[in-house]
Amino acid sequence: MILVGRLPSPFVRRTAVLLDLLGQPFELRPLSAFNDKAALRAINPLGRVPALIEGERTLVDSVAIAMMLCDRYDLNGHFLPRGGSAMADAMQLLFLANGTLEKFVAGYYERTRRPAEKVHEPWVEHCWGQASGGLAALERSAQALAESEEAPTYNHIAIATMTSFFRRLEPTFYIVDRYPRLERIRQRCEAIDAFARYPAT
Repeated sequence: MILVGRLPSPFVRRTAVLLDLLGQPFELRPLSAFNDKAALRAINPLGRVPALIEGERTLVDSVAIAMMLCDRYDLNGHFLPRGGSAMADAMQLLFLANGTLEKFVAGYYERTRRPAEKVHEPWVEHCWGQASGGLAALERSAQALAESEEAPTYNHIAIATMTSFFRRLEPTFYIVDRYPRLERIRQRCEAIDAFARYPAT
């Protein structure tokens, strides 16, 4: 398998960590959505990462990739529950994390990718207000994840890679004292070998 994307992306990093924890070897092809547009769009017409190439099949979107990998290799449903209310609860938390991350990125790109005179700060505030609401909801919902002593699930991985991304890019957005459960998840996961093998650099 070939994982397309760069590890600074939390969507790519979470996929690399999951592959590692599932014991699945892969090659990392570090294409950038900004610097390798033509090469990336030849793989994914949306020009987004990650993409996972397996033979003639290319799968895009980190959640779609995770669901395929877990369906195939996570037969006991540890990383993602395989059905019922447990799956519904896990997917609700996962998509809340995804939405939080996407709204943060929208605001961050508005501020960093536009010329300063064209940045629309009300849009940044709107996006980051939505992302902050997502973080608060995740903090309220993450008690069981934060207190778990078992090996990390996919939601642990998604939350940890997301919050590490926030700390690296905009520490004033993710103030750790406000999110003790999320921070406990982040610290525990970052201490795992699989995270160390795929640093966000």
